[in-house]
Amino acid sequence: MAVKYKSYVKKMYQEHQELFDEFDGVHAAYVLNKAVNQKEYNDKGKEVIRVVEEWENRLCSRMEKGKNSTYSHRLADKFKEELRLRYSLIDFIGVEVKAPATKPVPPVIKKEVEQEPFPDIPWITFS
Repeated sequence: MAVKYKSYVKKMYQEHQELFDEFDGVHAAYVLNKAVNQKEYNDKGKEVIRVVEEWENRLCSRMEKGKNSTYSHRLADKFKEELRLRYSLIDFIGVEVKAPATKPVPPVIKKEVEQEPFPDIPWITFS
């Protein structure tokens, strides 16, 4: 018998197979290029997150009250970790990825260095 959270993930995938099959392609495209595929990823991801939260609530809702609340929190974390095995960037749904800001590079100021009169002889200078 499978662990309860794993069986819930499996049932969720089976009941919403069409949604997750579509999201597989969107997620793969997002992994390759976040900036280009961000809008589609966030749009389709909202539906996926809604389904995931619904199934997470089914799994943990009865345990959250009383003495099992800590266990419920860990169970929810394991449920999400199981999702991350298939969708490594699922936590980025709804996050806006912007191109990194480039700072202008200050010009390099070259100081003219006086040439020593006798470059072969080491000079001791005191300041």
